[in-house]
Amino acid sequence: MDSEEDDALQQDSTGLPAAPPVQQFYRPTKEVTLKTISLAEMLTSNHAIWQPEDFSYESPQEPTRSLFPESDVSWNRVQQPPEISASLNSVQPQQTELHKHQRTPQSPTPELIVSLIREMLTKQEMILDQQQSILRILNAKQPQDTDYVIDHGLLPVKDLLALNTLEQKLRAVDFKEKLINHLGLVGGFDTKDTVWRTMHRTISNDLAKSINWRGVNGKISLAALQIKDVVIDAVRKNVFSSTATNSEIENVMKRWLHLASDRDGGRKRRQKE
Repeated sequence: MDSEEDDALQQDSTGLPAAPPVQQFYRPTKEVTLKTISLAEMLTSNHAIWQPEDFSYESPQEPTRSLFPESDVSWNRVQQPPEISASLNSVQPQQTELHKHQRTPQSPTPELIVSLIREMLTKQEMILDQQQSILRILNAKQPQDTDYVIDHGLLPVKDLLALNTLEQKLRAVDFKEKLINHLGLVGGFDTKDTVWRTMHRTISNDLAKSINWRGVNGKISLAALQIKDVVIDAVRKNVFSSTATNSEIENVMKRWLHLASDRDGGRKRRQKE
């Protein structure tokens, strides 16, 4: 009491109101009651094993929240631009159909098999018709064996008389075409080789000595003969010289005529003389 009075006097001296007395509060504790149960009662009865009620604990459960609104608004009904909504509506049925086919594969029906066989047979007949048409075109363009055959001993031309006879026969279109086909079989690995072989098959080297391109110095002009055109067309029959120009072929022909005196040992004879 003395201390309380002293405190009151000190507070009065400071001019402050007196502090209220301190009250002590006691929290009531819940008594834990134990109920003894015998072992026999535990085994024969439905009593559960005792657990302290103060220590029971329930885990808090958070309320589950639905991803969709409770007003039964579906995902497709969410406000979206009309373009996106239309694309979603068109894609979903396609995906459903795709999964349906993947999950439940169906074997082809007999009607489907028959229709496929008919379609294959129709296409096969079309292919056969096209092949026959191509063969007819090729056979029409390809000359027969008789178109290559000429009289024996006609070529190479050995003298002026045989050359004049050949020029007269070349006035006939059929004979000229036959001679072109015949000389076209000579072949060669390039334009020069083909022209060289064709000229050697057409004109003998002795007659070539009296022929030049323009007919100067009293010689025969090859440019004025029909055999010149035959040689040019025959050279183009070869695959390796089919694109050769007239100028390229004529230059080789001129060179072949110019070297006629050097062939068959003519150069060696001149060197000895």
